Amino acid sequence: MKRLILALPILAIALIAAVGPATLSTANAIAAVIMLVAPFVLKYVKLSGPVMVLVSYVVALAVAIGAGFYSHDITTSDFSIVNILVTSTALWGVSQVVFQSFKDSKTFGRFLV
Repeated sequence: MKRLILALPILAIALIAAVGPATLSTANAIAAVIMLVAPFVLKYVKLSGPVMVLVSYVVALAVAIGAGFYSHDITTSDFSIVNILVTSTALWGVSQVVFQSFKDSKTFGRFLV
């Protein structure tokens, strides 16, 4: 079961990278890798509870917007805004899976807490 939980972020990156045109896939894969590393960086932000959840989602939203600019996928249409929100939520989910997977680990837990 633990191996399955650890494999979920890798599966998420593969699925994100496999969908869409090459530029969009590259942007989403880079964004997913950034969000895999984000929990290890966000541990230095001394916040907790709902404020930390908000900060981590804002980071995911910024990464999703950056990926949209990189792939030239951002337009003024409503679909673009919905796409950015869906992408940021998926990226935030990836970071939360990484955080939950490693926070109780004796090996990697010290890097997150």
